[in-house]
Amino acid sequence: MPRTLAIFLGLGAFLCAGVVLAESGPEKYPYHLPRLAPPKNSVPEAQLHVPKGSRIEEYKADGEVYMVKVIPPKPFPPYYLVNRSGHGFTRVPNSDAEKMDVPQWTLFRW
Repeated sequence: MPRTLAIFLGLGAFLCAGVVLAESGPEKYPYHLPRLAPPKNSVPEAQLHVPKGSRIEEYKADGEVYMVKVIPPKPFPPYYLVNRSGHGFTRVPNSDAEKMDVPQWTLFRW
């Protein structure tokens, strides 16, 4: 019995030491890739060419744009462009059905 207890205590101590060493070790880095400095400006820049009197509003969730509201000058109604796929607006569509994204107008509001 004491020998079995000593074996279990030794294995427990060995496993705990392995967990502690794994957490406190250096950050794993694939050595075949060069280390690059972080970009100076990590926020992408975009230029919007908005006609005079128009306005564009972006709606974001978790840093990604999921909907754009375009407010043209009067008398035209505002419309929405919605990202249905969740892959972003810059993704190249694979089929004709994905290419067609029609503007959505608000018909009724209460």
